[in-house]
Amino acid sequence: MVENSEMKKGKRKKGFTLAEILVSVTVFSLVFGAIASLYVMNLKAQRKYLAVQQLLTDAGYAMSYMSSQLERGLTQTYSNCPDTNCCIGFGSECPDEVSYMTTSVGIRFISHRGECVEFNCLPAEKRLYQTVSCPPISLHAGYITASGLSVDAFRINIIRGNTTTESKAPRITIYLKMSTAGKEKSSIKLQTTISKRKF
Repeated sequence: MVENSEMKKGKRKKGFTLAEILVSVTVFSLVFGAIASLYVMNLKAQRKYLAVQQLLTDAGYAMSYMSSQLERGLTQTYSNCPDTNCCIGFGSECPDEVSYMTTSVGIRFISHRGECVEFNCLPAEKRLYQTVSCPPISLHAGYITASGLSVDAFRINIIRGNTTTESKAPRITIYLKMSTAGKEKSSIKLQTTISKRKF
């Protein structure tokens, strides 16, 4: 009876009411949900950034590699194209200073080492591919772009040099459009023009 009289006087045991617990759980859930949401958004942004970074790196490498190979190939003069006639498709007749030709999916040219090099885009795989041969023997072949990226467009435009002026050298323009192949879609377009340098 003593306990009942103490309770009547307003003395309760210490503890949390149901309402206080519900408010605490709700506030904790909101804070935790906001933190989890920020973490997920940060993770998605990081994935997108890494995909764009890989795209920029890979597209830049492909363009730089093809440009340097073509530029060095253009510095060669092949007045009679020894052993490379089947590379550029002129048979036994080869015009002066012609060391390149476009194909349906890319470009074929004679490298600075005298090898037949072809850059093309394989439509089924959407990747840039390089073939190096010394006719009739194939030396090596391989991809220039990574498997996680897609080559959406690859075009070569050759502007032939003017034979009446001092510049007979062609200008070769490469256009490349690449995109990522995952959930985080990004794309890039690059274009460069290569011409023969006089040293």
